[in-house]
Amino acid sequence: MFFPYLTNMVNNRVDEVHIAEFYDEVLRPAIIHILPHSAPSYPPYRLLDGILSRTKDGKVVGGKRLFASPLLHDLVLQMRHCLQIKVERLKWARSFFFGLEIKGIKLSTTHGIPLEQDGDAYSPEEEAAWTQILGLFNHELSVEEQRSTWVDVGLEIHRRGFVLHWDASEHHNVLQVLAHGYQGEFERGWTTPGRDGYFCDVQAGILSLAGGRCALPHRARLPVYAQWYASEKAVARRADKFHPMLEISKKNVLLEKNQKKLQREFDNLDQVWNLANEELTEGTARMEIRVPLGKARNALRRGVTREFIEQCTISVPARRWW
Repeated sequence: MFFPYLTNMVNNRVDEVHIAEFYDEVLRPAIIHILPHSAPSYPPYRLLDGILSRTKDGKVVGGKRLFASPLLHDLVLQMRHCLQIKVERLKWARSFFFGLEIKGIKLSTTHGIPLEQDGDAYSPEEEAAWTQILGLFNHELSVEEQRSTWVDVGLEIHRRGFVLHWDASEHHNVLQVLAHGYQGEFERGWTTPGRDGYFCDVQAGILSLAGGRCALPHRARLPVYAQWYASEKAVARRADKFHPMLEISKKNVLLEKNQKKLQREFDNLDQVWNLANEELTEGTARMEIRVPLGKARNALRRGVTREFIEQCTISVPARRWW
């Protein structure tokens, strides 16, 4: 949910004080009005600690509740009614709206891209992918609706027999290509370590190899989010449903009860890497941006040249890497 009149938030997230107020004064009364028998499942916010758990940093997690989709329209109307009654006290919550996220479609519209292509011409594969994406939403989306519908557009770079990584020293240039078309001054500080919204993802402890993620300022012609990473890391993270290396901390290593679990994860990771070595598993370099649907067709169509690839990626022979 989004609250356009709520300002001074940290990282654009609603703080727990406002969440509690909206839950107690708007959401909970609306649900109980429509489904009176559901009241025990929605206690006052201060009592949620009794049925929910918290993360280490204090955030309430778990306990998701399902709501019948046919009742969603009535729920929203009742929420707005509850808000209207208390609008003087809840001015910050007026004009709230929902963002909907469609998951499970990543890589569903892949197609080849010629490295040297006419920037104004679309291949049949691109046309088919575009039609398929529109079909996920609605072919009748208006121009305004396309502006308020955001999609991720990605490009994958592959070299036969190699594992590709991003050069950690070239993140500024990578981001310039990802934000191609932006007419303003592109600030080098956007990819400075420690900047809020930018993260450098070092690969295998090798400081010269790193992907990146960057939340960009809200300016015209800029994507709201960009990331570039190596597909190689997915090999380890999918290993037999374990998460090797991701949850290993000093506390876990020193606790005797975790020794067997950690040994299983290390053994499993060793098997995965051996298999990758035997099969000479290749790794690609990927780059993605989040843009309005109306701009998706032209995203990442310019700027990705052979010179850019040679400058910003590092190729390691697959056998040597594994």
